[in-house]
Amino acid sequence: MTAKSIKHKFQSSVTDGTDATLVRPSNWNDDHDFWLGFRAVTSTTDTIVHADHFSLITYNNGSGVAVTLPAPSGGNMPLGWKVTLRNINSSGNVSFTLTGGATINGSASPPVLKQFDTVEIRSLGTSDYVGIYTSAPAAPVAGGPVLLNTMTAASSAALTDNTSFTSTYNAYEIVIDSLLPATNNTGLQMTIRSNGVNQTTGYNSMVSGAFGLNSIATKTVGNGAAMILADPNTIFNGIMNTGKGAFGSLKVKNANGITAVKIFQGWVVWDTSAATTTPMEGGQFHGECYADTHALQGITISPMSGNLTSGNVKIYGLPGY
Repeated sequence: MTAKSIKHKFQSSVTDGTDATLVRPSNWNDDHDFWLGFRAVTSTTDTIVHADHFSLITYNNGSGVAVTLPAPSGGNMPLGWKVTLRNINSSGNVSFTLTGGATINGSASPPVLKQFDTVEIRSLGTSDYVGIYTSAPAAPVAGGPVLLNTMTAASSAALTDNTSFTSTYNAYEIVIDSLLPATNNTGLQMTIRSNGVNQTTGYNSMVSGAFGLNSIATKTVGNGAAMILADPNTIFNGIMNTGKGAFGSLKVKNANGITAVKIFQGWVVWDTSAATTTPMEGGQFHGECYADTHALQGITISPMSGNLTSGNVKIYGLPGY
């Protein structure tokens, strides 16, 4: 980086004398120390003055700060004068009162400064200042998915989680990995818990995607007893109990809402033949339970006959929704 330097425009070529108590030519020619000013304001009012030239002023008051800025007059705030203002308080805004006919960017009512907003004010020697605003960056979404629970099948009639769905998160992802049924050619289903009840009616669901080789199929259920994740050999082929099992990813948003049904969307595929040359079946999934609109409290995933031999279901909380 190029060094910063402030020197006199005229440089002396005279040789220094021997008296170090006097200002010598080398002192004249030397770089000068120059420091910017700083003020920290914690009161509810402040007035910008000529002496604030080349200064940073920070404001920190929870009730807000009213800043008065007069128009240039009497040699104060001449052309080239500048000051930088920054609000560092999380709740109180910085507002402006412009006097003497002053404006900023042509406005007598300039924008307020919210937390971490900054404005650099420059004088043009007229009543209209130039304001260069820098807004605080938007807060980032807090992190990625948070693993809340892993349910592992081991001759399980069902995998149920009634503890992970709380007010901490408003959206969740349900990841199905290698769920293998003990019964051949069966399907997979899911129900929800809400309002303290395991809901047993009012389920709609749809799976649409690959069927066999080079074919497309859609399985729909209306007003059923569960959402059908994998079809039990009615439209699609069922899950092979010696294959790779079922896989999927389902997301539900507005899980804590109390006025709308909970909608699950994502994908589910399953192995129907255990043959390496045959693709999995299934695809896009959409499901809901219109029997209740209370906050989601739990889910149950189960085979449509028999038990689940192996595989797991993971529940993730999704921040930022």
